[in-house]
Amino acid sequence: MDPDWQQQRDAVIGLGSMSGRKSFFPELQHKIEELEENRELLANVIDSIPNPVFHKNLDGVYLNCNAAFARYLGFSKEEIIGRTAYDLAPRELADTYRRADLELLALGGTQVYEAALRHGDGTLHDVVFYKSLILRANGTVRGLVGVILDITELKRAEKALRESEERFRAIFDLIGDAVFIHDLESGAILEVNQTMCDLFGYSREEASRLDVEAISAGEPPYSQAEAMAWMRRAAAGEPQVFEWLGKRKNGELFWLEINIRRAMLGAAERLIVAGRDISDRKQAEAEKKILSEQLSQAQKIESVGRLAGGIAHDFNNLLTPIIVYVQLLMRDLSDNERASSRLGQIMLAASRAKELTQQLLSFGRKQRLTMRVLDLNTVIADFSGILRRTIRESVEISLHLAPELPSIRADRTQVEQILMNLAINAQDAIEKNGTITIETAMVMLDEGYARHHAGIVSGWHAMLSVTDTGHGMTPETQEKIFEPFFTTKESGLGTGLGLATVYGLVKQHNGSIWVYSEPGRGTVFKIYFPLAGRAPDQESAPVPGVLATGQGRGVILLAEDNEMVRDMASELLKEDGYAVLVAESPEVALKLTGEQHIDLLLSDVVMPRMSGPELYARLAVAQPGLRVLYMSGYTDNVIVNHGLFDEERNFIQKPFSADALLAKVRELLS
Repeated sequence: MDPDWQQQRDAVIGLGSMSGRKSFFPELQHKIEELEENRELLANVIDSIPNPVFHKNLDGVYLNCNAAFARYLGFSKEEIIGRTAYDLAPRELADTYRRADLELLALGGTQVYEAALRHGDGTLHDVVFYKSLILRANGTVRGLVGVILDITELKRAEKALRESEERFRAIFDLIGDAVFIHDLESGAILEVNQTMCDLFGYSREEASRLDVEAISAGEPPYSQAEAMAWMRRAAAGEPQVFEWLGKRKNGELFWLEINIRRAMLGAAERLIVAGRDISDRKQAEAEKKILSEQLSQAQKIESVGRLAGGIAHDFNNLLTPIIVYVQLLMRDLSDNERASSRLGQIMLAASRAKELTQQLLSFGRKQRLTMRVLDLNTVIADFSGILRRTIRESVEISLHLAPELPSIRADRTQVEQILMNLAINAQDAIEKNGTITIETAMVMLDEGYARHHAGIVSGWHAMLSVTDTGHGMTPETQEKIFEPFFTTKESGLGTGLGLATVYGLVKQHNGSIWVYSEPGRGTVFKIYFPLAGRAPDQESAPVPGVLATGQGRGVILLAEDNEMVRDMASELLKEDGYAVLVAESPEVALKLTGEQHIDLLLSDVVMPRMSGPELYARLAVAQPGLRVLYMSGYTDNVIVNHGLFDEERNFIQKPFSADALLAKVRELLS
């Protein structure tokens, strides 16, 4: 009970006792009872308040409190009234309360602050103190009153919410996709994650001020209008997934896969937009498409090449007897000028047909190559004189040869053929004056380049490039230039085999060829040869051929399934003095030999049921010293390419001349 109130009440009662007649003070007595009722009413009202309420004097002594305060602290009212916070709470907390009381007494007004308060169960709770001063009628301070609001659960909820937001932010920022929250009505980006900032090159503050237009390519179909159309469909409840061309802060364009979903965030409907960088995937798809096109082109050329090689092989079997018989007739009719002239024209036509079949074989990669270690620069320098005499004078030939270029393993004649074909192609592309530049260099083709170009093996290569200043080619023309018989020249001015031959020869050398051209900008061909890894070979002089003299000695087994070639070779060898056993198949050849000694096997490489090398292997068992000479219209088979008769002296390419065959036979039997 308030001491002031008690003192006033007791004084009034004392006066009544002194008079001995309370009835003289009925009005005063009524006031006292009314005050007592009001006090009790106030006490009951305060006790009914669910929040703790307390009343202190200026010294911090509790003068009164409600039941909620007593329950909160875990004491009875009697244990609280007349005591201070230092008697009821830990000292550090009591110090906090006292400092706050003194501040309120000094400043006046109303005081609100958060603090900890020990609960009756011994735990500390978070509370808010609402305190104000109690004044007397004269304005002096009688004490202070306070109300306590427990905010422990609120604090826990705030902490949980804060931790949840932190977890969300951490997960949001750790997502590998760029994510932003979009307001469809305003078009604003409301929130972004760190991945988006990193992907587009903006700070979080900058990103929060962006709109969709700023991060889009801008041109249809990647403009803001198209983007908003996608978003409207998503806002209608239909999730959207599509590819999009985005734009970074530095203006760089890149590919994204966009996923848009509608979501309720609080009371507002938003769009969640996630973007995944698919630039690598798009690049891989583009590279795959290029490689697929390259493979398709290579397969098409390979198919045509096999056809061309087969045709050339059959042609060679036809040309071989024609050339040999014409040579023999020219020898027999050497004193008949008119007949010799006509035979010369036949030989000229046969020679041109032979050149055509050689081109077909080169394209089909069936041409027999004499592989040696060569200095590419030397080959070019030596051959440049022939090129300059071949190319018209209005076209300049310029050489830029890299010093100390490593050697390559190649057929010198075929490298010269490549140079000649490319130079003629370049000349034909130059209408009047111009320049053909032939250049060499050592270049590294890395794994990335090899992955993007079918048939390329990574590593160091010797590069041969031929560049012209001609009219150039369209992309459509470039796709077809290596196809046989394709030509942009007028009818009758070209066979369409020049570049096809180059392609086949390059592939047969395990190299690769690349072309770049633009209309009006000229053309450059680049050929990459694998390096040999050793010094160039010394080239020997060719052995001259000699026509039949009748001085041949020895027994020759001739195995050839083509009747015309078989008859021609047999007649030529017999005329030169050799004994000849003729077999139209390997089986017949085996029967013919029996116990007879054979000096030389002259055999076609490819025959039905048994190849020439297989026939030789069986014969050599019985005749270990047997020599062999293989002949073929083409050599694109496993036996030749895997070196069972790598030596040039053991092979002759069809079509051959009479003196070439006889020279080979004499060389082997000498």
